Amino acid sequence: MRILTITLLLFLIVGGCNYNDKDNIIQENGSSSADKPEQDIPSTAPPETPQNLSVRNILETKIYLSWDTVDNATGYKIYYSKSLNNEYIAHDCGNGDYYCHENLEYNTTYYYRISAYNDYGESKLSQYVEATTLNPFFIKPQKPNNIKFLSVTHDTIGISWDEVYNALKYKIYMNLDPFNNTYPYVYYTENTNINFIELQSSQYYCFKINSYNYAGECDSFGDDISTITQEAYGIIRLRNISIYHNTLYADGNLIGGTPAHTTRDFDCLAGYRDILVSNDIGTNWETYEYLQKDQILIVPYMK
Repeated sequence: MRILTITLLLFLIVGGCNYNDKDNIIQENGSSSADKPEQDIPSTAPPETPQNLSVRNILETKIYLSWDTVDNATGYKIYYSKSLNNEYIAHDCGNGDYYCHENLEYNTTYYYRISAYNDYGESKLSQYVEATTLNPFFIKPQKPNNIKFLSVTHDTIGISWDEVYNALKYKIYMNLDPFNNTYPYVYYTENTNINFIELQSSQYYCFKINSYNYAGECDSFGDDISTITQEAYGIIRLRNISIYHNTLYADGNLIGGTPAHTTRDFDCLAGYRDILVSNDIGTNWETYEYLQKDQILIVPYMK
């Protein structure tokens, strides 16, 4: 009886507990460790080389690149060079799938390769791709902006505008008729300003300006500007001046005095005391009453 009781007790103890097997563990609920799905084991290797490095867009100073991402990569490096056989310069472009290479030279070829990296290392470099930046002088320029007058006198006009970076020269169109939209006069300059001289006084002038290069002229003009030259006075120089009884003579001809005398060419002379004279224009100005023989008389008159 005692033997039977001990045997039954051992059976109950063994039946209510787990038992270990070499290849399996039986749980209390009867399930086996073999039934559990396998867990992913983190990679401890460098990533694979990125594929499909491509040039997506090209501008004058920029090149856009893209590639296929790699699963276990934490970042990418772009290597570039101006020569296929020269040393490449590396640039870390982060954990993305595109890169914009900026501040490049015009009309220059660049070579690119790419690698991926993570905490365990860097992949091998990809095959190279190449791209050549555009030549801006073979792309039509934009129109000039900020066109304005620098000066307007009776016979000169100065104009300026903002520089257009890829313009070789500028064309300035001139129109003299406010009722006609044609521009028969065309001028050229490499500068961003121009001065017109020997113009007609009290004359309407209208200008429009465009830029051009090897690709041609811009398809649209900058804003046109117009003005009217001032009502102007010219300058007459007289020699052999003499004064006799408050009367002014030049080259033997009567010019003015008391009473004031005028001729057809000097209709604006109102009184000799307002006339200035000099041996040279702009220097040593004196009044009419201090004239000496052989000095030059500077007289303003209406053109």
